[in-house]
Amino acid sequence: MHRLGPAAMVAVVMTLTLAGCTSSQASSPRSSSLPMRSPATLVTATTTVSRADLPRFIALAHNGLREPFEATYQFVPPLGKWGGHVHNFRVWSEPAVGSDPEGNFVFESPFGRGTFRFLQTGNGDYECLQAAPRRAWKCVGPFGPQSIGQIMLVEGYRMPVVVAEDLSTGLVGPLVLSDRTVLGRRLWCLNVLNITFEGFLCLTKTGQLAFDDKLFIGPRELELVSLMPTESKPAFLLPAKPKPWRGELLPNLCGKVQCPSLGML
Repeated sequence: MHRLGPAAMVAVVMTLTLAGCTSSQASSPRSSSLPMRSPATLVTATTTVSRADLPRFIALAHNGLREPFEATYQFVPPLGKWGGHVHNFRVWSEPAVGSDPEGNFVFESPFGRGTFRFLQTGNGDYECLQAAPRRAWKCVGPFGPQSIGQIMLVEGYRMPVVVAEDLSTGLVGPLVLSDRTVLGRRLWCLNVLNITFEGFLCLTKTGQLAFDDKLFIGPRELELVSLMPTESKPAFLLPAKPKPWRGELLPNLCGKVQCPSLGML
């Protein structure tokens, strides 16, 4: 899997869109760390923190990827605050072990009446689809990205992880570190200012992405709804025997409509 730096992510991801999520075979979050609120009431307080703490902020983000977690996020499109549809999706993440470069990861969201799932394991990347409740699952894989578009599709599934992975001390533009109250929780946030846009992202006290406004996902918001810092081994099991994939392009189990992803539709 190729890694993209913050500047490339901002440039490419500004154009991307997402579909949302429901529960399925994978285990449900057992507690909620952040209550659901109206996006219009997200940020209520700001206190400036020294820019010299930027390396510590980045270290916290990277540390958040070294522990397993499962989370639910909601994605607010540009008009979400004024009646646009808000999409939910779920992710499970396990840290890399041994020679595995990225660890295990699962993205899950609804597709029509069914459920779509992307799984990244030590054995490769897979797509799985349950077309409707009580229907049999279908899976295909393993497959790997072959072009920048496919890379972005796969990275789109992993967006909450990619944002933390791609933070670096080489961020361009005036930077401000601040404490913010988001959805009633005190979070540590990074603001990036330049002549074209202003965006910020916030981390939980354990380092997972809690909120992103414009910084990596364009003129939209990505916010954490629930978080459990725990392992969930069943989530990383394929729900059906995969059909081998030997094509040059990524598979698409969802027919004429691209399967949901933060990357592309």
